[in-house]
Amino acid sequence: MCRKSHGAAFSTFARLTAGDFRVVGGREHVRAYRSSPPIERTFCDTCGARLTVRFEGMPDALTRYRSVPTPRQRRAGETPASTPRRPPLGSLCPPHTSV
Repeated sequence: MCRKSHGAAFSTFARLTAGDFRVVGGREHVRAYRSSPPIERTFCDTCGARLTVRFEGMPDALTRYRSVPTPRQRRAGETPASTPRRPPLGSLCPPHTSV
C-alpha cells in the first residue's frame, strides 16, 4: 500500500490519539476518502499533502511524520511545509530494493 499511496517502498508514521492531533490552519482544505473498507485517509486539496490514516473502530489516528511540526517549528510559528526539506534520500543512500 505504501507505493500505491505515495510512491515509496516505506514511510514513517507516528501513532497519535485522535484528541491530541488537530489541524491548526486550512481546515477547509482537508478532504477525506476511503482507500479500502476499514481505512479513511485525509489530505490537503490544495497541495496534496497526505495528513492522516484512520482505521475504523480504532480511537487513534496514524499521521505522516512530515505533517506534524517539531517543537522548534511550533515555537517559531512555522509549519512543516514552510521549513526547508532535506535532500532526497536517493542522493544519500542507494534505493531500497525488494529481494
